[in-house]
Amino acid sequence: MRHSRHDKVKHRITSLLQQKGFDCHEEVQCVDGQGSIRRADIVAFEQGTNRALIVDPSIRYETNGDMGKEVQDDKERRYASCASWLNEKFSPTYGPREYHVYGLWIGGRGTISRQVVQFFDEFQLDKRALPVMAEDVLVDSIRMLHHHVNGP
Repeated sequence: MRHSRHDKVKHRITSLLQQKGFDCHEEVQCVDGQGSIRRADIVAFEQGTNRALIVDPSIRYETNGDMGKEVQDDKERRYASCASWLNEKFSPTYGPREYHVYGLWIGGRGTISRQVVQFFDEFQLDKRALPVMAEDVLVDSIRMLHHHVNGP
């Protein structure tokens, strides 16, 4: 159930990026600078530029800390060193790229973080998707709680 909730968000973001002309790949296996295998949720190539995005949304329950910054820092540590490996893999198709990591935090109770809004602004994604995403996350979280309390 948790993976399904996450995948809805991932697929929606992929779709929105594709509508803006990005060529997107989901669940891209890559290798970081220490030789560990990673799996990036979305690798998106912006047409007409040398920029590529590693987009990794996370659904985590809210705390009193700055969850958006925590998620961004976590994803940056996890994926920034994958850029050279991704360049080797995708350069024949897209040419060398400058990779940017975006860790997007969405709260388990439907919170849309400032980082998500900034990401939507930066890439001019349709913000009408934000309340739909928030509602989907909240409904799926309630469904998970119901399943946990009442069983299958």
